[in-house]
Amino acid sequence: KQRVVSTMAKSSWKDVAEFVAMDAPQLSEALNALEIDTPLDAIALAGKAGQTIWGTVDSRPALYCTVTDRDIEALVSAIQIQSIVPNLLVFEISNQRVGDGAAKAISELLTELGCVLETLDLTCCEFTGVGVAMICKALARNTTVRNLRLGWNNLGREGGLAVVEMLQRNESLESLELCNTSLDTAAIIHLYSVLRDQPKLLNVDLQKAILTSRQEDTTKHAAQMLCCNKIMHTLNLSHSRVGDIGADILSKALFRNATLRVLCLASNQIGVEGGQSLALLLKSAECSLFSLDISNNRLGDEGGEAIGDALTVNTTLRRLDLGTNRMEETGLSAITKGMSINSTLRVLLLWGNNFPMEGAEPGSRGCIAAIDSLLKGRFAHLDVDVDVKTYEVDGVIQIARNL
Repeated sequence: KQRVVSTMAKSSWKDVAEFVAMDAPQLSEALNALEIDTPLDAIALAGKAGQTIWGTVDSRPALYCTVTDRDIEALVSAIQIQSIVPNLLVFEISNQRVGDGAAKAISELLTELGCVLETLDLTCCEFTGVGVAMICKALARNTTVRNLRLGWNNLGREGGLAVVEMLQRNESLESLELCNTSLDTAAIIHLYSVLRDQPKLLNVDLQKAILTSRQEDTTKHAAQMLCCNKIMHTLNLSHSRVGDIGADILSKALFRNATLRVLCLASNQIGVEGGQSLALLLKSAECSLFSLDISNNRLGDEGGEAIGDALTVNTTLRRLDLGTNRMEETGLSAITKGMSINSTLRVLLLWGNNFPMEGAEPGSRGCIAAIDSLLKGRFAHLDVDVDVKTYEVDGVIQIARNL
């Protein structure tokens, strides 16, 4: 332990040292010994392939570590002893086997006088609904935290409802991540209800947030939220079993929403009908989306034709992900036809669809020849980013992934 304290004190911040658990006084001594020019404003304890960071937001040295609840308790005590709280902006504990004991210490940090913390990242730990409830109770009174990341923790109903109660009182959050948190139907419905009227919450990630549900149980509540919310900028609903019915419900709701810019509906079993509903939205003058991700769905050729037709008139979309959607020659040709007219899209992702394996001859009418023409002409002129590229072998144009 003394060796670690000495190493930290003398380090030029290029050395990598092993983190050894210390009690609060020892950690306090280590923190006090750090020779840095600016106040300590970022601490991150990332496990597995991650790193431990002691330093500043702009310059972060790395010390690999694994920590426990007792380590976090000692660290929080050391932070309090050394009066680091008034400078600490980022606190991250991710990919760690810490749970509700650490949650109690973190909740005390959030209520500390002079707390200016802006980002709290607790991704992929072992917090349960009980621990998250303690943190949320502290956040309900906190006015500084802007970014909260609770993804990959088993929140369940208790943790989900604790987040809901916190959002009813907290008016400072701007970004909330709840991906893979095993919420039940009741928790997600209450969450959508409270999201209808949030003064500052711009970005919400609910990727695979619900444990199990039929699409109509929750998607309609998401749609009702979008009809009322006037501030949200980004919404991630990938892996949420939206399906065709859900895609239609969401599309109709977005006719009444003028603020959402980024929507992710990847891996949602959306087929032809859902794709056609989204295409109607894209063709509408009311569409405000800048980015739409509908990758890993089942649009097929008919869905691709609808989206391609929408691209001929849409002027708002800047990024479109159609990767892995079972589109073949007909659907892909429709997309290329739409892109031959569209002049506003800047990122187009198509890899994973069924491009003809035999390639195409130069000057032919197939989708590969059309993409080759676009890449060499219109896309190059407009600086369009595409995840496919073409090359010629023995007079035949082939297509490959552009990494």
